[in-house]
Amino acid sequence: NQSNGRANFTDPIFGEWGKGGKYGQANVQIEYQDVARAILCTTFDGTPGLIPATVSGGEEFSIELGYPIPENINDLNKMKLVSVLIDNTTGRVINAAVLPISDVDPNAIEEAEGEKAPYARSGKGAVHVTFMHEGNAEVMLYNLSGMLINHTSALVEKGTTLRVDALGQSGIFVAKIIADNNVTLQKVIVK
Repeated sequence: NQSNGRANFTDPIFGEWGKGGKYGQANVQIEYQDVARAILCTTFDGTPGLIPATVSGGEEFSIELGYPIPENINDLNKMKLVSVLIDNTTGRVINAAVLPISDVDPNAIEEAEGEKAPYARSGKGAVHVTFMHEGNAEVMLYNLSGMLINHTSALVEKGTTLRVDALGQSGIFVAKIIADNNVTLQKVIVK
């Protein structure tokens, strides 16, 4: 049971957790693995307008949101950043990613671009990552709750593909790929 101290509030900011909403009760039966410390948006339903209403394939948008870490947080290794892209028309989650706070360094995360960047492909029950250069490589597979599902590491040659088993799980995952001290994060779907 989850206690909902906002069940009697009518302000729209509380969305489904406010009075009359799906979870608008004093005690709600809900399964969860995480607790939100802060929500970086204008409402519990997100921040409308961050991305234009009409977009085309291949277009890129850059958005910066900031939040000061409270002084009473003494162990950043226990925190994670969760980013969710929701279609406001359907309410469907379009994309999501979870990163440990210690990994949120704009200088450490690089886009998978160019001929030397590794790339991840979805597979049945696993993720396959192909490396375009030789060297030490590591692949970590995280679920959207930020839990490490599985990982592997190896000395790879150009064209080597590493398989990371999803251990019977399916859904959307984040593959964290480390090669030549560069970190690449890629969303993959495992069936």
